[in-house]
Amino acid sequence: MNERPSIDGSELGDEPIATGRTSDVFVVPGGRVVKLLRSGRRASDGEAEAARTIAARTAGAPAPEVFGTVDIDGRHGVVFEHVEGDSLIDEIVFEPLRLTSFAKVFADVHQQILSSDSEDLPLVTDVLRRKIRAADLPAATRNAAIEVVAAAPDGSAVLHGDYHPGNVIMAPPAPVVIDWVDAARGPASADVARTLLLLSTATIGEGKPNRRMVSALQGAFRRSYAKRIRRAVGIHPKVLDAWRLPMAAARISEGLPAAEEDVLRAQLENWAGG
Repeated sequence: MNERPSIDGSELGDEPIATGRTSDVFVVPGGRVVKLLRSGRRASDGEAEAARTIAARTAGAPAPEVFGTVDIDGRHGVVFEHVEGDSLIDEIVFEPLRLTSFAKVFADVHQQILSSDSEDLPLVTDVLRRKIRAADLPAATRNAAIEVVAAAPDGSAVLHGDYHPGNVIMAPPAPVVIDWVDAARGPASADVARTLLLLSTATIGEGKPNRRMVSALQGAFRRSYAKRIRRAVGIHPKVLDAWRLPMAAARISEGLPAAEEDVLRAQLENWAGG
């Protein structure tokens, strides 16, 4: 990583170009952006994201360049290259008739990530154990999820950890994937299972406008992606089924909207019983 960039608050734009639960992203001079963590977040969080992004990029995954970490007005952050372009989710909204071709792009980019190898990322099994233990779950469900993780095969594939269309930027000449906060290494099937969970109907809030239409589009996109990525990476559907329990259990620890959490808890009860 390069030396710490010199950036102060006066160089930030008036408004962030993106806002999430834990951070805001601002454009700064030099074709860069700074991702500032919310006040109270630790400097080590930003350092970990920077290190994981660098590890993924070094391995050949389509991750943005990292220029270093910063502290601005008491907030810790990471400076990245400014990847310009619409997110894949925006492209889908703009042109829903191209859903199948967008699912192909989504699967192909994921295959590129999963075809990369790294020993510099944490093991996904360690990440999952930590999240599952932190989740508010019945002991039987927690133990069942941890048992699945313990039986998981080893692997060194680069796993994004939060791969969904909102994190794929359709930048020329090729898509770039952002937000490597939860990047890890392990079997490719783990990351595909995580993505299928993120694309499930549980993520569509009950009060969302046009929920039925969104659900239909998301379902079609999910099926098309799943078919292509399973064939490309060589994953049996039963292997993905086995990952559902620990992936959903780990996600409970992530501070979800109430509607999504309720659906996941109902599914967990069913899967743990099975």
